[in-house]
Amino acid sequence: MTDEEENNKDVIQDKIIKYIKTDDIMKKKSKEFKDKNKVLKERKDKMEDKIINYFNKQGETKIDIIDNGKIITQIIKTENIVKKPITIELIQECIINECKKEKLFSDKKKFISFVENTLNMIEDKRPIFKKTVLKKKDVRTRIRKIEID
Repeated sequence: MTDEEENNKDVIQDKIIKYIKTDDIMKKKSKEFKDKNKVLKERKDKMEDKIINYFNKQGETKIDIIDNGKIITQIIKTENIVKKPITIELIQECIINECKKEKLFSDKKKFISFVENTLNMIEDKRPIFKKTVLKKKDVRTRIRKIEID
């Protein structure tokens, strides 16, 4: 697109209409996918529970899926441990507990100030990323209401 085309309101208007239509299609497809995926995930989770129960009852940890005498897939029972994200509340609790344990502060005001300043420092030092995006606001329903009244 040339500079002249970029400054042409009709060209930009056409681009905006295409942008809105594309956005609408993406949202519709995304919702359809989420709905279908939710059903599939629920079905998969039920099957997974039954398979895990089988593994537990049989004392198994692995099953080979064989086709024409060859192993094509293995299903292996594993356990994943996932830690929850660190929160400001958790950091605050840890700082308070450690400071109390080490008896770092005799003055309660200094102690509270230290904890608050540390938490503020953590918040202030968090990286911030800024990205300019377009936000679509659908006003057609408002126009229809006005026309009806």
